[in-house]
Amino acid sequence: MPTQSRGKPFPFPFTFKEECSMKKINKMIHKSNEIESETKTKLIKTKLIKTELIKIKWELGSARIELETEKKKLGVTRIELETEKKKIESTRIELETEKKKIESTRIELETEKKKIESILLQIETLKKELYRLDTDQLEKSTIEKSENMSAYFKLKEIGDSLHDTQNSANTWRNTPLEKINDLKADPAGKVGEEFLKSICLACDIPNESTGDKNSLDGTYDQKIGFSLKKVEIKTARIGGGKYQHESLKKDGCDFWVFIDIKPDGGCITILPRFDLTKKHTTTGTTPTLRKGTNDVFKWDFTDKHHDRLVSDGYAIRFGKTTPMLEIGDFIKSMIN
Repeated sequence: MPTQSRGKPFPFPFTFKEECSMKKINKMIHKSNEIESETKTKLIKTKLIKTELIKIKWELGSARIELETEKKKLGVTRIELETEKKKIESTRIELETEKKKIESTRIELETEKKKIESILLQIETLKKELYRLDTDQLEKSTIEKSENMSAYFKLKEIGDSLHDTQNSANTWRNTPLEKINDLKADPAGKVGEEFLKSICLACDIPNESTGDKNSLDGTYDQKIGFSLKKVEIKTARIGGGKYQHESLKKDGCDFWVFIDIKPDGGCITILPRFDLTKKHTTTGTTPTLRKGTNDVFKWDFTDKHHDRLVSDGYAIRFGKTTPMLEIGDFIKSMIN
């Protein structure tokens, strides 16, 4: 039978050998067609890949340009930041300079203030001296008119002489706190109570005062702090090199506040209640039991005791320039 090639009949019959050769040729043609088709497909893919590569290359070029642009912007920003940094540093130096000038001015003002205070004290002293001279002149004139000095004015002469001798060694004389030293015992104690109350008010520290009334739930003067701890206040003025605290009681309070005053300032000590019959570990002293009592004590401090109490954190010194807030912070740290 004759064979067919690609669906078409041969015009004439082939031999078996020719027919086999023809089949091989057909297979080779078919294979060639497949290879050609694959080649075309690969060429199409290659073109697509080239197109994608060109697109990516273009995008990379565009991205590189953008990066260069951003880099330039960042360079400009860096320069601006450096400029701002220099401006800030310059401003900081100017502020430091102004701060030093202000501090220098403050010191100068403090110096001037002290000079003014000194001048005012001198003026006050001169006023007193002028008044005394006027009084003495008037009295002298009156005495000279009389034939003999009266007993009354002789008594005054002796008193004035002894008073001047006494005041010559008085460290309180002609100081801003001179009048506190002139107070009697009860008003002097009131000074410490009012002082502590004023500090609490200025520093927003809760304070309840018993005033001149006796407390009903213990022996104390005020309740202080958010827990309203009971506080007994003892005020003392320097005299003979020490501060004398009278009438301490064993019980009735949570803390003792000792307000010790001297002409140029003072010291505030806050101690939790302890056994008054025992030696205190900081001062190294023991309060003295008053004769005829079993619960009333006297306890004296000196400036050396203050040194130890301040060192152990129980006390704070204050002077003419100490802010009330600084003392308030100390009170808050001790009584809360």
